[in-house]
Amino acid sequence: MAFSSVRFGYVPLWADDPVYINERAREEEADMPMCRCSNCAPEAAEVLVECLLCANVDNFDDIMNDSFTRPWNYDISSKYPSKVSAPRKRKFKEEDTEELEDFAMMLVTDLHHYYDTEVSPGGVLLPSFLFGKDDCDAILASLEHINEIGDLRGVIGGECFIGQYEWLFNFKWIINYKANELAGRPAPAQPTHVTKKARSWTSPSTPKDKTKATDI
Repeated sequence: MAFSSVRFGYVPLWADDPVYINERAREEEADMPMCRCSNCAPEAAEVLVECLLCANVDNFDDIMNDSFTRPWNYDISSKYPSKVSAPRKRKFKEEDTEELEDFAMMLVTDLHHYYDTEVSPGGVLLPSFLFGKDDCDAILASLEHINEIGDLRGVIGGECFIGQYEWLFNFKWIINYKANELAGRPAPAQPTHVTKKARSWTSPSTPKDKTKATDI
């Protein structure tokens, strides 16, 4: 319909536009089917929108042909996206500041060196624009849940340069850091078995403060 035509240099917006009137007359003369867009059939468009909740492949043609009866109570729970529980991130406290600083310093230094020497030596884009402390904090907070390369996407987003995920996970960092962190942890303390001493038993008939019996 002429409402969506730009061949005249503009899109007609009103039904009294000469271009729209001429196009409508041409289509009627050519016995073209009546336009059923939301401009030409607003009532039908409203019905379609109301039926979209229960629309599927089997009944969509009936909805378009106005032969579908919408149920009053329709369960749309099947259309809801499945809920995926987000992994629990580590919450940092004030005493974790030193660990955060050390982790960020090591990771940023190594990744920036790799970028400057292997990815883009002498490039105009500095590695600090691509990866910084916020990314390091996000990785450390989700470190326990990063078990494959794909897990990094949900933590730091897409790659800033080709091979970033590969370097972070396989070549250098996360696998080695996890191994070193695990090796550096102290062994769990073994439970100490305390031997209980037997209680001394005193006969109820003999009070503790009773002295030797005296002869009468």
